[in-house]
Amino acid sequence: MDLTNLGRELFTLLCVGTFALVVWIAYSKSSRKRYDEVAAMVIEDDDRPEGSKGEEPTNGVKQ
Repeated sequence: MDLTNLGRELFTLLCVGTFALVVWIAYSKSSRKRYDEVAAMVIEDDDRPEGSKGEEPTNGVKQ
């Protein structure tokens, strides 16, 4: 085994380890609460512009 193959093997192990760490952090229980809060913000967002008082949004389309 020469140094080039050893370097490639170490780089591959580093990439796999980094990927596993990212997946571990993303799916950990401590991140779940944060992700649930962000998901709820999107659903609870009121897409009405400032100053509109209960009118239906027209999205710029003339009726």
